[in-house]
Amino acid sequence: MKVEPISERVYTNVMETLVIQEVEQQLAQLPPRLQSYVKAAEVETFALNRLPALYASSEKGWQCQYEIARKAHSSAIANAVRQGIAAVQIDPIRASQPLSVLQKEESEAILNTFRGLLGQPNLSWEEILTQCKRILLPWNHPERMATPNKRQPGT
Repeated sequence: MKVEPISERVYTNVMETLVIQEVEQQLAQLPPRLQSYVKAAEVETFALNRLPALYASSEKGWQCQYEIARKAHSSAIANAVRQGIAAVQIDPIRASQPLSVLQKEESEAILNTFRGLLGQPNLSWEEILTQCKRILLPWNHPERMATPNKRQPGT
């Protein structure tokens, strides 16, 4: 059996075309301010992952698959795109602001407070959780028992 290299294979998922069209149409209906917070590629990916793939490798095959998809899957495409837009909008990471210099200064002040309280001038953020578990959890708590119980200088 001869396998063609990927670069020589020519086929396409017809659903991609229909999803792209639907995303453009639905995004055009959103207020301009909201449009700027939605990345079309993320919505398209979301929708495509929830729809069946309909591949074609010829022009005639593409036309047939396109008509099948338009007739049989148009409402599913519209729903998947609508859900994709909603999912992208409610993602709390997307809506968050980058850390500011002030937050970094506050973070450093908190870290220094922990260093002073624990008597560990070289304590890092990664070590704080381990130290807090060691200090605050009961000695037989499963999470404390899973935490390495290394004694740091000054503890």
